[in-house]
Amino acid sequence: MKKKTLLFLSIILIFLSAVGFSFSDFYQSLSNPNFTETPSVDAVVALTGGRGRLSQALKLFTESKATVLFISGARNRTSVQAIFSSEELEKIDISKIYLEQESTSTYQNALQTRNYIIQHSLGSAILVTSNYHMKRAFFIFRELFPDNVEIIPYAVDATSISWKVIFLEYLKYYWYRIILWRF
Repeated sequence: MKKKTLLFLSIILIFLSAVGFSFSDFYQSLSNPNFTETPSVDAVVALTGGRGRLSQALKLFTESKATVLFISGARNRTSVQAIFSSEELEKIDISKIYLEQESTSTYQNALQTRNYIIQHSLGSAILVTSNYHMKRAFFIFRELFPDNVEIIPYAVDATSISWKVIFLEYLKYYWYRIILWRF
């Protein structure tokens, strides 16, 4: 073989190995365990879009005694009563649930949440999203939030998620790492 062909094949092999390694690392992050005892925080932040996220966030909101449950990415004309059952809301002060309705992406979720956190001088939050989404969401939130705000991830297990969804999330995660220039 010619030296140029060998060099090209070597570069392709190194690239594919790096992608394989980074995908393996990403896939392993899907099974990170959550905390066993709910920490005391100022806010619980739930990102809409995945099954079980909002119910788990409401449970964590109650257990943590947070001052606000911030639901980011709620659609227009959505109400707390439309999201949760009357049984779930039975002992909840719904005035402490804030529905953010403007964001349409994880990046916008983080911006809107950051603005609320800063405006209300909150110092800590539990971030609730699906396990396949947590690595990207946590990365974006950590990059956009002030350093003095503690973010505690809580990943809701999304059972029977397809490989297509996992691979797309992997690509989105690295896309944000590139556009935010963090490796």
